[in-house]
Amino acid sequence: MCSCMNYKISAFTVLLIGIVLAAVLFWYNFSNAPANLPTQLTYDPPQILNPHPDLEGVQVNVNTADAQELQLLPGIGPVTAERIISYREKNGNFTASGDLLNVEGIGEKTLEAIEIYIVFG
Repeated sequence: MCSCMNYKISAFTVLLIGIVLAAVLFWYNFSNAPANLPTQLTYDPPQILNPHPDLEGVQVNVNTADAQELQLLPGIGPVTAERIISYREKNGNFTASGDLLNVEGIGEKTLEAIEIYIVFG
């Protein structure tokens, strides 16, 4: 065996080589970066489209509406409209949208769909 292969590399030498290599790669990476990077990132939230454009501007007062008016609301058919009226007659006026969750047939998804169209005046 050749005597030139009989040397040891210390842990310090390996560490030093690693640091130098990392510094060179770091410098190379950032020396090629564009100079005009934005200083602040901006976020434009997506525009939420009205899923029922035919109801644009419609406001239904759930405390005074009859069954026909209530059926203008998305997801409210004749049966649920009658249930809203019956609940209102038995328990009094609704004071908040969450009160409608007490009506059989109205769940979270239906409430979410009608919430922008209902008023309690």
